Amino acid sequence: CLIIALLAMAFARPFLKNESQELVSIEPGRSHIILIDQSASMLRADLFQRAIDQVKETAAAFAPTDKVSVYAFSDTIEQDISFDQWAAILPNAQQARLDKELSEQKPAWKSTSLGFAIDATLAEFDQLRNGTDLQQKHSLTVISDFAKGSRITELANTEWPENLSLDFK
Repeated sequence: CLIIALLAMAFARPFLKNESQELVSIEPGRSHIILIDQSASMLRADLFQRAIDQVKETAAAFAPTDKVSVYAFSDTIEQDISFDQWAAILPNAQQARLDKELSEQKPAWKSTSLGFAIDATLAEFDQLRNGTDLQQKHSLTVISDFAKGSRITELANTEWPENLSLDFK
Protein backbone atom coordinates (compact mmCIF):
# COMPACT_ATOMS: atom_id res chain seq x y z
CA CYS A 1 0.00 0.00 0.00
CA LEU A 2 2.88 2.36 0.83
CA ILE A 3 4.57 1.57 -2.49
CA ILE A 4 1.39 2.40 -4.42
CA ALA A 5 1.05 5.71 -2.55
CA LEU A 6 4.68 6.63 -3.31
CA LEU A 7 4.23 5.77 -7.01
CA ALA A 8 1.04 7.87 -7.16
CA MET A 9 2.85 10.86 -5.62
CA ALA A 10 5.80 10.49 -7.99
CA PHE A 11 3.55 10.54 -11.06
CA ALA A 12 1.42 13.37 -9.66
CA ARG A 13 4.44 15.65 -9.22
CA PRO A 14 4.12 17.42 -12.62
CA PHE A 15 0.52 18.31 -11.72
CA LEU A 16 1.35 19.85 -8.36
CA LYS A 17 2.03 23.59 -8.42
CA ASN A 18 5.24 24.90 -6.99
CA GLU A 19 5.35 28.64 -6.16
CA SER A 20 9.11 28.87 -6.68
CA GLN A 21 8.71 27.58 -10.24
CA GLU A 22 6.05 30.20 -10.95
CA LEU A 23 8.32 33.01 -9.76
CA VAL A 24 11.15 31.86 -12.00
CA SER A 25 8.92 31.78 -15.05
CA ILE A 26 7.98 35.50 -14.90
CA GLU A 27 8.77 37.03 -18.27
CA PRO A 28 10.98 40.10 -18.43
CA GLY A 29 9.09 43.31 -19.09
CA ARG A 30 8.61 44.71 -22.54
CA SER A 31 9.99 48.07 -23.57
CA HIS A 32 7.54 50.73 -24.72
CA ILE A 33 8.08 54.16 -26.19
CA ILE A 34 5.15 56.53 -26.48
CA LEU A 35 5.37 59.49 -28.87
CA ILE A 36 2.83 62.28 -28.40
CA ASP A 37 2.29 64.91 -31.08
CA GLN A 38 2.40 68.48 -29.79
CA SER A 39 2.47 70.25 -33.15
CA ALA A 40 0.20 73.14 -34.18
CA SER A 41 -2.46 70.84 -35.62
CA MET A 42 -3.07 69.50 -32.09
CA LEU A 43 -4.30 72.98 -31.05
CA ARG A 44 -7.64 72.30 -32.77
CA ALA A 45 -10.65 71.65 -30.50
CA ASP A 46 -9.82 69.09 -27.80
CA LEU A 47 -7.33 67.04 -29.84
CA PHE A 48 -4.44 67.48 -27.46
CA GLN A 49 -6.50 66.57 -24.38
CA ARG A 50 -7.73 63.45 -26.17
CA ALA A 51 -4.10 62.60 -27.01
CA ILE A 52 -3.11 63.02 -23.34
CA ASP A 53 -5.99 60.75 -22.33
CA GLN A 54 -4.81 58.18 -24.89
CA VAL A 55 -1.28 58.25 -23.45
CA LYS A 56 -2.68 57.59 -19.96
CA GLU A 57 -4.88 54.76 -21.22
CA THR A 58 -1.99 53.19 -23.14
CA ALA A 59 0.41 53.37 -20.17
CA ALA A 60 -2.19 51.98 -17.78
CA ALA A 61 -2.20 48.74 -19.78
CA PHE A 62 1.52 48.13 -19.26
CA ALA A 63 2.79 45.57 -16.76
CA PRO A 64 4.73 46.72 -13.68
CA THR A 65 7.87 45.05 -15.08
CA ASP A 66 7.65 46.96 -18.38
CA LYS A 67 10.07 49.73 -19.29
CA VAL A 68 8.45 52.94 -20.52
CA SER A 69 9.78 56.07 -22.16
CA VAL A 70 7.63 59.04 -23.23
CA TYR A 71 8.50 61.68 -25.82
CA ALA A 72 6.72 64.80 -27.10
CA PHE A 73 7.40 65.78 -30.69
CA SER A 74 6.64 68.39 -33.32
CA ASP A 75 9.51 69.51 -35.56
CA THR A 76 11.80 68.54 -32.65
CA ILE A 77 11.64 65.77 -30.09
CA GLU A 78 11.92 65.99 -26.30
CA GLN A 79 12.05 63.13 -23.84
CA ASP A 80 9.66 63.57 -20.93
CA ILE A 81 10.36 60.28 -19.13
CA SER A 82 13.29 57.97 -19.84
CA PHE A 83 13.44 54.22 -19.29
CA ASP A 84 15.75 54.78 -16.31
CA GLN A 85 13.45 57.40 -14.76
CA TRP A 86 10.43 55.09 -15.16
CA ALA A 87 12.31 52.18 -13.58
CA ALA A 88 13.24 54.35 -10.59
CA ILE A 89 9.58 55.13 -9.84
CA LEU A 90 7.68 52.73 -7.61
CA PRO A 91 5.00 50.94 -9.68
CA ASN A 92 2.14 52.45 -7.66
CA ALA A 93 3.50 55.98 -8.36
CA GLN A 94 4.24 55.62 -12.08
CA GLN A 95 0.81 56.79 -13.27
CA ALA A 96 0.96 59.87 -11.02
CA ARG A 97 4.40 60.78 -12.39
CA LEU A 98 3.13 60.34 -15.94
CA ASP A 99 0.12 62.56 -15.15
CA LYS A 100 2.44 65.25 -13.79
CA GLU A 101 4.67 65.18 -16.88
CA LEU A 102 1.68 65.24 -19.23
CA SER A 103 0.04 68.14 -17.38
CA GLU A 104 3.07 70.26 -18.29
CA GLN A 105 2.74 69.51 -22.02
CA LYS A 106 1.14 71.96 -24.41
CA PRO A 107 0.94 71.96 -28.19
CA ALA A 108 2.94 74.70 -29.92
CA TRP A 109 2.87 76.52 -33.23
CA LYS A 110 5.30 74.11 -34.86
CA SER A 111 5.15 71.74 -37.80
CA THR A 112 5.00 67.95 -37.49
CA SER A 113 8.03 65.84 -38.32
CA LEU A 114 6.70 62.38 -37.59
CA GLY A 115 9.50 60.65 -39.50
CA PHE A 116 12.19 62.44 -37.51
CA ALA A 117 10.51 61.52 -34.20
CA ILE A 118 10.14 57.85 -35.11
CA ASP A 119 13.70 57.69 -36.43
CA ALA A 120 15.05 59.24 -33.21
CA THR A 121 13.23 56.69 -31.06
CA LEU A 122 14.46 53.81 -33.23
CA ALA A 123 17.98 54.80 -32.22
CA GLU A 124 16.97 54.42 -28.57
CA PHE A 125 15.56 50.96 -29.29
CA ASP A 126 18.82 49.98 -30.98
CA GLN A 127 20.76 50.97 -27.85
CA LEU A 128 18.29 49.13 -25.66
CA ARG A 129 18.50 45.96 -27.74
CA ASN A 130 22.30 45.80 -27.52
CA GLY A 131 22.12 44.71 -23.88
CA THR A 132 18.96 42.61 -23.93
CA ASP A 133 17.52 39.41 -25.28
CA LEU A 134 16.94 39.91 -29.01
CA GLN A 135 13.70 37.92 -28.78
CA GLN A 136 12.20 40.39 -26.30
CA LYS A 137 9.21 42.29 -27.70
CA HIS A 138 9.17 46.07 -27.88
CA SER A 139 6.50 48.57 -28.90
CA LEU A 140 6.36 52.09 -30.27
CA THR A 141 3.04 53.93 -29.92
CA VAL A 142 2.49 57.16 -31.84
CA ILE A 143 -0.38 59.35 -30.67
CA SER A 144 -1.18 62.04 -33.21
CA ASP A 145 -3.87 63.51 -35.43
CA PHE A 146 -1.64 62.61 -38.42
CA ALA A 147 -2.37 65.95 -40.04
CA LYS A 148 -1.76 66.36 -43.72
CA GLY A 149 1.77 67.61 -44.17
CA SER A 150 3.33 65.51 -41.41
CA ARG A 151 6.81 64.85 -42.72
CA ILE A 152 7.77 61.18 -42.93
CA THR A 153 10.54 61.29 -45.56
CA GLU A 154 13.15 60.46 -42.88
CA LEU A 155 11.75 56.93 -42.75
CA ALA A 156 12.33 56.20 -46.44
CA ASN A 157 15.60 54.32 -45.91
CA THR A 158 15.01 53.14 -42.36
CA GLU A 159 15.46 49.46 -41.59
CA TRP A 160 12.72 48.43 -39.17
CA PRO A 161 13.99 46.46 -36.14
CA GLU A 162 12.72 42.95 -35.55
CA ASN A 163 10.42 42.45 -32.55
CA LEU A 164 9.26 46.08 -32.61
CA SER A 165 5.56 46.69 -33.09
CA LEU A 166 4.25 50.05 -34.20
CA ASP A 167 0.85 51.30 -33.11
CA PHE A 168 -0.75 54.51 -34.38
CA LYS A 169 -3.52 56.06 -32.25
